[in-house]
Formats: sequence, C-alpha cells, structure tokens
Amino acid sequence: DVTYCQDAVAVPLAATASNSSYTLYYYDAQGALLSGAPTPSTATVGTTTYQVAEGAGNQCISPNKKTVTVTVTAKPVADAGSDRTICTGGSALIGTEAIAGLTYSWASSPAGFTSTTANPTVTPSATTTYTLTVTNASGCKSTDQVTITVVPGSVDVTGCPTDITVCADTQNGSGVWGANVTWTPPSFRLSCETTI
Repeated sequence: DVTYCQDAVAVPLAATASNSSYTLYYYDAQGALLSGAPTPSTATVGTTTYQVAEGAGNQCISPNKKTVTVTVTAKPVADAGSDRTICTGGSALIGTEAIAGLTYSWASSPAGFTSTTANPTVTPSATTTYTLTVTNASGCKSTDQVTITVVPGSVDVTGCPTDITVCADTQNGSGVWGANVTWTPPSFRLSCETTI
C-alpha cells in the first residue's frame, strides 16, 4: 500500500512479478484493465484501490489479483498572516493561534529569525519576509509567507497651520496606510492636506 500527502507528486504504482518472464496487469477500482501502471491522483483526500495480476500473456492472466490501496492524507493549512507596515523599532505579531497536533517552523529573508511558535512577535530592523512551514502528524507540510515592511519611525509634515510629527504608517480615517491625511491642530482633525 502507498500513502501520499495531498498535492504531492505521485509516481506510477510498482509491483514485482513472481517470475521475470511474467507481465503485470493493473486494474482500476471498478475492475477495468488499465493500459499500464497507473499514477495515482493526489488532488483529493481519501483512498483509492487498484488491483494487479500477473500472467504469461493476456490470455493467461492469474485470477489471483492483489489489491493496492493508495491513501491521500490532508495537508495542514499554513497561515502566516497578512502583510503589514510598521515603523522602525516597532513590532508585529505574525501567524495565527496554534492548533494541537501541528508543528510550526519560521525562517526569514533576510536570514536571522527562526521560531517554532505558531504566532511569534517580530521586530525587524528592515523589511523582512517570514516563511512559515506547518507539519502535521502524517508528515504533510504546507508553507505560507508574510512580509513586514519597515518605514522610518516618523516624518516631519509641514505646511499646515501648526507643524507636527506623525508616524510614517499613520492610518487615516478610511483605513488606508500612508495616504493623504489632513488635520487641524490641536485636535489633529482634517483640514489641510499633505501626503506621508
């Protein structure tokens, strides 16, 4: 019998005849003769059965067929979280809550960060992409990535009635980061417009 992880690359089934002069004949789950050794599909989780028989020719095939079961095991879901922007010196929580039975492994580019926590807190000094690999009890793996963009901790914005300093990843009222924002000191509400 054969086991695959979902979406893994499968190879044709292989059996060994009891006599090197014999030919192997493969059948699908409905008993239909196949043209050769089948390559199982791993797209869908579940089991598929095949049968194999040997013979000296297609007129002399043994009635004693052997059953081969192919099992496709679900792969875990990897969720590294959403890309986001932070100021220099800031931190971000990446990943999601741990699920029992799964193991987690993080790596980064640029290199330097590793973790086996499902949702670690990171404090990158420069824009960094984090790659999460999740493995289940069957050894099946999935990966996902998240990029944390790091921008200067603050920028000076001038040209309004009173100059102020705002974080470069300030979020305006529409939920857009780094968009046009306006304010009226000292309440910092909208009145004159600039881009950060």
